[in-house]
Parts: sequence; structure tokens; C-alpha cells
Amino acid sequence: MKRPAILSAFLAIVALTATQWSAPQYASAEVQGQQMAVVLSDGTALGAFEQGAELAGSFVGLLTTLRPDLPLMFVSADDPSRVLGPVARNQPEFLRMQSDIEGVLQSTKRAERGGLGYAMLAAAELLGDQRAAPGSELYMITGDGGGIDVAQLSHRASLIVPQFRDSGWVINTLSVPGSSSETVSLLAQIASDSNGNAYELSVANGFKPLTDSILSKGSKGALNEIGQKSLTRTDLFTSVVSIAPGTGETTLVFFMESPYGSVRLNNPSGFEVAVGDRRESYVTETPNVVIWRMVDPAPGNWKIDARGMEGLFSAWEYSSNKYSLVLRSSGPVPLGEPATMVGYIADAGSAVVLEGARLTAKLTTPDGASLLLNMRDDGLKGDAKAGDGFYSVTLPPLAVEGQHQIEMELSWDSYDHRVSTQTTFETRPFPTLEIESVQLTGLDPGERTKVATAFVHIEGAPYPVPPETLMTSVTSPSGQEGVLEVEPKRLFGDGPAWEYDIYFTPQEGLHTLVFRLGLEYAGRNYTKTSDSFVLSSKLPLAPVAAVAPPAVPLTTVAPEASQAPQAPQVPVVAGPSVVSVVSPSPAIVEPAGFPWLVLSMTVAFVAGVTGLSAFVLTRARPHGYLFGDGDEPLVDFAKVKRHPILGLIYRGYVKGSQLNVPGLEGVEFQFSRTGVKIRRVSDEASVRVNNQPLVNDALIQDRTWIGARGKLYSFLTSSGPIQEGASAD
Repeated sequence: MKRPAILSAFLAIVALTATQWSAPQYASAEVQGQQMAVVLSDGTALGAFEQGAELAGSFVGLLTTLRPDLPLMFVSADDPSRVLGPVARNQPEFLRMQSDIEGVLQSTKRAERGGLGYAMLAAAELLGDQRAAPGSELYMITGDGGGIDVAQLSHRASLIVPQFRDSGWVINTLSVPGSSSETVSLLAQIASDSNGNAYELSVANGFKPLTDSILSKGSKGALNEIGQKSLTRTDLFTSVVSIAPGTGETTLVFFMESPYGSVRLNNPSGFEVAVGDRRESYVTETPNVVIWRMVDPAPGNWKIDARGMEGLFSAWEYSSNKYSLVLRSSGPVPLGEPATMVGYIADAGSAVVLEGARLTAKLTTPDGASLLLNMRDDGLKGDAKAGDGFYSVTLPPLAVEGQHQIEMELSWDSYDHRVSTQTTFETRPFPTLEIESVQLTGLDPGERTKVATAFVHIEGAPYPVPPETLMTSVTSPSGQEGVLEVEPKRLFGDGPAWEYDIYFTPQEGLHTLVFRLGLEYAGRNYTKTSDSFVLSSKLPLAPVAAVAPPAVPLTTVAPEASQAPQAPQVPVVAGPSVVSVVSPSPAIVEPAGFPWLVLSMTVAFVAGVTGLSAFVLTRARPHGYLFGDGDEPLVDFAKVKRHPILGLIYRGYVKGSQLNVPGLEGVEFQFSRTGVKIRRVSDEASVRVNNQPLVNDALIQDRTWIGARGKLYSFLTSSGPIQEGASAD
């Protein structure tokens, strides 16, 4: 990479002024080519702040403790020729380098302010000499102490920052508390231009985001707050941190404004954890930061005591759990359709079952909407088997196309600890199977009839599929399914088609038809099943037995059978069930006073009876029969027993609750001279009439089928006499 001429000239000047640079100390060949960090300390700025050196030393301890494998170099702006490192904390030479860093920070001397620009260039050259990998970082600590030439620093930074950015290196700036807004703004701009971040070197505002940034670069998550409080020397801070089962390492971080005081830690058994107990913990103590790292800690509640301090004290925690969360991915999810996702808790790559654990999934759509769902391992609501370690969640139909984010979180009822992981999945339109019915009822047994047409499309656009991907299923209560034929409608050749004609040659009875589309799409196996359709051919009817009218015997009396004179006989007329005898001699009534009152009452009574009779007799009586899907008679509507008075007033109505037929409790049948209606009277009723859902009411005729609760019933206008036990009460 060729450097600009102005930068080359600047480097030449620096080379002349820094010919006495010493070679890096504690150098190790193993660190070259790795990611590393350079801490650049502006001693003049730190010296102007009372606790500047302590805060800078605390930051170095924080960085090296949280990233023990990260090689570190240290450069002071007061003497850029002296370089410490590179050494990682887990190397034997680190303790000597740490002591040297503390000595440099404590013996800081004032220098020319231009030294900060030279030191930035020295850091760039050091990273280049070590062939530092992309992602390496410079932490520059500076501020306003002693005055700073903002314009000069801005100009020199504009020459150096491109080298960092082109190499994939990052500059992070740490401003000393009390720095002017102009200086803070410049440092933020330098950090932003190199894809870094700007922080304040303080316990109250800077160490927490700094720690989170360091942890995230080490893929260790972020700090969780335990508690914080402003203390006096006599105050006591007490808190409890809950460590969950499976925790491989827990790090406790304490930030304190005062370098005095003590922090104690007790394990769940109540014993104090000793600083020197290296089998259980590792402790780093700096003036403003104390860090406890515990390996394989015992699960339970750990107690924290802090005392003898002044100022702000805050406690934080992060844990790495040996358990990981895995979400099985089956590829894109069909848009607008519910989908089931399966996840599990992994230990060394295998699913494990944990007592008292809960698994949740937070779904976030591309437009920012979120939904929290419980994942289940109880064998219910989409979960295949209870207690097998595989948790299932049924996603609702998703209406937004694009990338969705799903976050799985593992938590325990007895521990205040969580393990989470994030992943994404995509929603996109999938092929849709649409069935258009042609003829479903009145089919002739043995005759081939086109009953439906099937279409395959994606959001209205035709999507041809091979014939073998379109499968059908036909069932019949009688076991005689008939012959079903699927014929593709192709423009030419034998290739796939998007439109299919469906032909059916039935046997007598009812037949349930279901279509299923099964194919590989978007890298996954996809199945789409249609609603069921009921086909009906002529049902076998029980023979109707003719009922002969009852015979009425006629009696004649011979003239010689009686000695008394007989009146002349009048012919006797025999009807179906009535015999009338008419006497030739009318009765003679003696005249009397005309009863007008009786006549008026009689006329009013007759008029009322006539009106009521007209209302009742004009209503059609219930008639017809209801058969089950096995051709068995269930109900004779004419024999349904009802309350005598209500049955008279509501002569043409039969409630479904009076039939004792499952699924028909929320409907009623209305019989009139113009036909028969079935009406929905309950919101909970779910009934279909001839493949159509019953919304309000529907007209039913002979051979109309009614579906409810997975059962099929047929309404017939005539049938053989049903046994008395088959009629519903």
C-alpha cells in the first residue's frame, strides 16, 4: 500500500526525532500476526487529574483480566521511544510488564503536547511491525490537562487515522473527567473515523460500557448489574448473586471511586472465598476495579459484602454457562402459515433434560413487532414427545416477508440467571394449493364426473408442479371409495402443470376427498393440505311400506230380526276411519226466548278458536329424516317429542338440542310450506352444509349433507319408518 506524500514526509520527520526508540520489550514471536491492543497514555492529562494514574492503571487491569489471551503493548506520550510489550496476561512476563506500567503511570512527566500525535504514529508502526491482525485496537487516554492544541491534534490524526482504518485497526479514546466539550468532541470524531468508540475514564460513566465492549469482543456477553450505592466509610453494601447449574465460569466486577475498603465474597455454604485459593477463584485488584473470576462455581446464592469505602460502588456479574441453546432450522418459513420450530439445550453438543428449567422464544419481525412465546416439552400443542429434551413452539401465521429474529432464553425457577442465543429465519411466499369445486352432490354411481379443478400458484402466479407431487385421499364410511382420477392440463408435452382436472367415479354413498401438495421448495420439504370435500352419490333408501287404512265393519239388520216396527234405514257411508249415520227424522225444538248473550259469547269463542287454529294449521309440521354417515337412521323429525304447549305454538321449529345428535346443539330446524331451513343460534356452533360453513341460515333439501364435529349427517325428505328407539327425545 503506497502512503500519501505528506504522510511519508511526516514519517521521515518522526523517524529523525525518534531514532532512539528502543526495541519492544518482552517480545515473543508467538504473538505476531494475532489481534493485539496498544494502550497509549497521555501522562500530562493524567497528571492534571487527582486520580488519573489510578484510573488508567485500573483500566489496564480490567482489559488484561477480561482478555487474558490478548497481547498488550504500552506506550507513553511523554516518551514514545519506550515501548512495553507485547505480552499477554497469561504469559510469565506479564507480571514484570504490569509493574513497569504502574511505574510509568506514577512517574509521569510533562511533555510537549505534540508528543500525542507522535505517539499515535508510534502505535501504528508498532502494530505494523507485529503484523497485527484486523480487529486490533489502540486505546488512547488523554484530556485537557496542561492545555491541548485541538487543531494540531486534529490535523495529525487526519493523517494517521486512514492507516488504522485501511489496516482494519480501531482507535478507542478515553477522555479524562473534566475535559472540555471541544476535546471530547475531537476524541469522539477520531474514534468514529476509525470505527472505534469514545469513553470517559471514570467509575460512574465509563467503566461499565468499556467492560461490555471488551466482553463482546471476547464473545462473552455483557455485564449484568447486581447493585450499586453511594457509600460512606461506615456504610455496608450487601447483595446476593445467584449462580445457575452448568455455569463454567463466573466473573464478578466491582467498580469503586475510592481505592480504600474491602470486598468479601461468601459461597453458598457460607464460607468466605479466600483470595489465595487459586483452585476456586482468581482475583485482580486495582485502585478502582476489583475482579473475581470463579471457575466451575457451585450453584446457589453467593453473598457479597463491601465496606470501608467512600463514593459510588457498583457490583456487576457475567457468567459463561456450559449449556448452549440450539434452534433447529428447516429453511424458510411459509408466509401466512403457522410453523413449528424445535430447539434444545445442548451440553457438549447433545440434548439434555434439565429440572426446573424454562425455555422461551422472543420473535421480532422485520417491522419491529415482537412476540414472546413459551417453548414446550410436554407433548402438547405441537410438541412431539414429552420429556425428550426437545422444546417446540408454534409460530403464528407471519404476514411480513423477510428476515425475522428469534431469541431463545433458558432460565431457572430457582436461580436468577439466564442463557440466551439469537438466530434468524426468513419468511417467503410458498406454493398454494387452491381447489375449485365443480360438482359435489347428485353424482350418479358408476358414472365418471368432473368434481373439481386444482390450481397451484404462488401469490397468484402459476407454479407448475409434476403430477406426482399432487396426492389425493378418498374415504367413505361404507368402505367403497370409488375411482379418483387427476388429469394435468398442459399446454404441450409431459412436463409439469399448474392446473389439474379432478374426475370421480363413485359408488353409492358419501365420500370425503382431501388433496395434498408435497414437494421440495426453498431447500426444504413442504406439504400443503387442502380442506376436505364431501362428495355424495345416490344414497340407498330403505323401502317405504304402504300402510292400508283400517277396515270399518258394516252391520245390517234384517227386517225379520226385530218384532218392533223399525224406522226406514238410511245408507251408511264408510270413510277411512269414520262412520256416519244420518237419521231421516230431524229433532224438533220447542220455541223459547232467543239467547242473545249466549250467542255472542259463542261467536267470540268460535272466532278465537278459528284464528288460533288458522295460525297453527298454516305452520308446516316437522317432517323428514336425519341419517348418519353409516346410512343409519337417527332422527324422524315428525316424532321428535316436545313440550305440548311449546310444540303447538312453535309447531314448525325443532331445536338441535332436542335431537340428541352431537354437534347440532347450536342450530335449529325451521319447517315451512316453502322448504326447510337450518339456522345457527349459537356462536359456538361449527356446522357445514354441503361443504359451506353455516354463517346464519341455509336452505336444506333432499339429500343435503350436514357436517359437525367430524361427523356427516344426511337430511332426507322421505324414508322408511324409523324404530321408536331411534327417534330423539
